[in-house]
Amino acid sequence: MVDGDTIQIGSEIFPLYGIDAPELGQLCVDAQKWSRCGIAAAFELRKLLKFDEPLSCEPAPGDPSRYVCVAARADLALVLLKGGYVVAAPNSDAAYREAERQAREGNLGLWHMTFVPPWEWRAGKHLPGEREAEAAKCPIKAVHDADRRKVYYVPTDAIFKEIAVDIAAGEQLFCSVAAAETAGWRRPAGR
Repeated sequence: MVDGDTIQIGSEIFPLYGIDAPELGQLCVDAQKWSRCGIAAAFELRKLLKFDEPLSCEPAPGDPSRYVCVAARADLALVLLKGGYVVAAPNSDAAYREAERQAREGNLGLWHMTFVPPWEWRAGKHLPGEREAEAAKCPIKAVHDADRRKVYYVPTDAIFKEIAVDIAAGEQLFCSVAAAETAGWRRPAGR
């Protein structure tokens, strides 16, 4: 698991088709309190993968860079959309936009919160006060592994709590997977 819209199996990464999840460092406002909605989406996807059902991922028709992943005979992206944990990508199929509409009308997940669409958040738009909020500490830990490779860990990784970041040694914290990867950090193999 990488985040709320990306699965990692061994060294293979599967960005899910049709959805966009809040980034791991993104905050939303729920009942006038800061909420780590990006982390919530990631943990929801992780829960869906705990089923004993096999997982299959196939390239999306018309978008081979994204995948339709199915577990327990359900499209994981559609399940996340129906619960309101993610939003439909702007160019997604009608079924994904319909699932988002139903979640929005049902006031589910993100739709009962105040949030910035993930693509706008990545472009620099944030909620007023979000950057100053204590909860806004960036949760992605970028560290050097035993072979001095630049790797990053996310809150859904089993060893996440054990990872210490040494800023003096050039290790970093990031608010999004994209920022970590742009800076040259990669997921450790086998996550």
